[in-house]
Amino acid sequence: MRHSSDRGGTEPLAALVAVAVVCSAVSLYAGVLPVPPSTDPKAAAAERLLDRVYERAGETGVVCPGRLGDALRSAGGVRGQWRVNVSVESGTTRWQHGPNPPGEVDSAESATRRVSVRHPLGQVRPGRLRVVVW
Repeated sequence: MRHSSDRGGTEPLAALVAVAVVCSAVSLYAGVLPVPPSTDPKAAAAERLLDRVYERAGETGVVCPGRLGDALRSAGGVRGQWRVNVSVESGTTRWQHGPNPPGEVDSAESATRRVSVRHPLGQVRPGRLRVVVW
């Protein structure tokens, strides 16, 4: 009869370390490495402003549409250089702050993010936060 030491195998600790290394590498690749910045200054400004508005218009990860104006004013930065529109759309409801963006696609840059949106009566539903810079 053969002993278990005669068969090939891996130590449990070595296998766990290998799995941890692979998981760390995948996490690093997927989430930590930065996205290359946009070369268009308006597109880069829209992305930065989207992050700032999201941080200021929400609480615990839920965007409050009533805070869009205050979030846009406190975000600062690009408003002196370009015109800005911030909107939140959830279902058939849309909230926006700022002048309406132009109809021409070439003159405006936008950035969007899927978010949770607080509706009246405390309901939270999925939606999309959008910043347009022109």
